[in-house]
Amino acid sequence: APTAKAPAAKVPATQPTDHSSAGSDGAGTSLGGAEIPGIPALSSTSSTTDHASTSSTTDHSSESDSSTSSAPTDATPSAEASTSAAVQSQAQPPAGTTDAELTAVIRPATSSEPTHAATPKATPTSTTAKKATKRKTPGVKARRAAPRYQPEMPPAVKNAFLASARKPLTRAEFLYRDVAAREGVSWKILAACDWMQCDAHPRYSPVRGEKLGTPNPDGTVFHTKSEALTQSARDLVALAGAVYGIDLTLAVALSVPELANVFAAYRWGGLLRQHNTSAMEFPYSVQGLTDQFQHMRWPKIANPQAPDKPGSRYKRPFGAVPVVLSLDYPAIVL
Repeated sequence: APTAKAPAAKVPATQPTDHSSAGSDGAGTSLGGAEIPGIPALSSTSSTTDHASTSSTTDHSSESDSSTSSAPTDATPSAEASTSAAVQSQAQPPAGTTDAELTAVIRPATSSEPTHAATPKATPTSTTAKKATKRKTPGVKARRAAPRYQPEMPPAVKNAFLASARKPLTRAEFLYRDVAAREGVSWKILAACDWMQCDAHPRYSPVRGEKLGTPNPDGTVFHTKSEALTQSARDLVALAGAVYGIDLTLAVALSVPELANVFAAYRWGGLLRQHNTSAMEFPYSVQGLTDQFQHMRWPKIANPQAPDKPGSRYKRPFGAVPVVLSLDYPAIVL
């Protein structure tokens, strides 16, 4: 059985959680965050959870923390750096809806010292500054007419998938389908998340990689696999939408870069966007996609508190997007 990763704070099944802690191939790292301009502010939140977890059978060590923080409704949301952004949510009793936002927090992974709030990035005051041009997202009709992406994964990657991931993912397919249908997401994306976070082990949670039934630092506990998968599905939707504006609940296929963004948001929150780094350089997402995406390293962003040892070698043979494509997900070319 895989070694449990250092628990990352989890949220009850009714709340989105934060998926950040140790790298899939490295030791746990401290949390860090910075405000991300351009992400619309969301409603107030109540509890923060950490979605970081170990995602490799060979290296399951991880450390992550989660903290609760509050921010004014007019403040710019920010991303927490620790392997995935912190998502805060508060269920509305009448309708049972959930609001999520990213939080800026810095939390030492191995220190017992108090948590220090990250200093928000100053808002530009220049009236002459140019606004970033926002690219229009292709509509449903354009996506359905778009050509399908033809995977070009190296034989070594295909063999590694067949030898390690195919069997556990096939075994849990009906569970993925059931949970994903309730949350309105693709079961193949949820399955890839489960593999990357805890190797799809039936007794481990994909939210933080902890063993089912193990209390997290914030006091939350996931007793069943479906409960943990439900939380992960909600976090995927919340993080992809908050950081990259991707709606996973739409019944349309995504492109490869969009899939990479989804998993980058789940793992590192808004750190890549803050540092103007493409998710196509993020090995957790695209390792093994083609011959050019092998022997990758974690992005060496200019943030001393970044998780997963930026600049270090990524040790797993493939990332999340190759897993999704191997499950015959109909990715498109935009």
